[in-house]
Amino acid sequence: MRAKTVPALNFRHGQVVAGNTTRLRQIEYVGSGKNGTVQRMLIVEGQLKGVMTAVKFLHNLEDDVTRTRFRREVQILKSVKHPHVISILDEGEFTDVRGHIHPFYVMEYQPRNLESVTRVHPRGMNPGEVLSLALQIASALAYIHGEDIAHRDFKPGNILFDGVNAKIADFGLAKNVADVDPNVPRITFEGRKVGPRLYLSPEQFRHWKRECDAVPDRPSDVYQFGLVIYELLTGRNPNVIGEWVNPGPRRPTIANIRMLSGSLREGLARLVREMVCDLPDNRPNASAVLERLFSIYEEFSAQYLVMYGRAPGHL
Repeated sequence: MRAKTVPALNFRHGQVVAGNTTRLRQIEYVGSGKNGTVQRMLIVEGQLKGVMTAVKFLHNLEDDVTRTRFRREVQILKSVKHPHVISILDEGEFTDVRGHIHPFYVMEYQPRNLESVTRVHPRGMNPGEVLSLALQIASALAYIHGEDIAHRDFKPGNILFDGVNAKIADFGLAKNVADVDPNVPRITFEGRKVGPRLYLSPEQFRHWKRECDAVPDRPSDVYQFGLVIYELLTGRNPNVIGEWVNPGPRRPTIANIRMLSGSLREGLARLVREMVCDLPDNRPNASAVLERLFSIYEEFSAQYLVMYGRAPGHL
């Protein structure tokens, strides 16, 4: 049975919320999505007193699928421990003025994400900086894939960035691919659009359009990661999957990856071409992407040392 829809949460400035191990004071509203509201809050009681956090509240209590996704997101974040994956610090429930109970979790606060970075660099970032970010992200992605987790919503807006370190966030669509327990409810069904609209992988599109039964898995993350690398390099998202809603031949994204000047830029672009291959089985896995990025880094560092007599400073 579907519950009554609850509107987005509103907090008064300075409102205090109690978690399981902390008390938090509201500082400012950060943003809202379809199902959640994020507030910047300061921990005022507990062992982490004084830490600034971002707190995600589930405001859409409309159906069981949404609540199940939120619980699963919390479980995944609690199980993942990597320097470039956002850390969960606490969780709890908040009762609003109407008596509705909203689960929430507390995470590290990061002031911006890679979507804001791409807006500042409409023609792309320095390729050395892109390589540094790509190495961090690849390390985290290889780790979570090794834990049998597929993110499935990999896009610049879900990669937080403090100017030095990147952290993968928002596991709301994540899936544990090793979970074959029949007692665990399936929350992704044929015909349900699962994935970021502008970063949709071919298999996410085909699943959405009921053209295949397979649920998008870890190769979908690799495809989306390739799009992110290319967008950081050039300022342009090369994905063409959105065009597939139109009748006619389906152009592959790889045809939209152009040759780039400079050995580092072109080395990264060659890797991206493999990552955005139309067929999931033909893409490198995240661990292979990480190894390729290390090879590119070593080659770039050696060339830089010869040319300038020192290692590149932005890595």
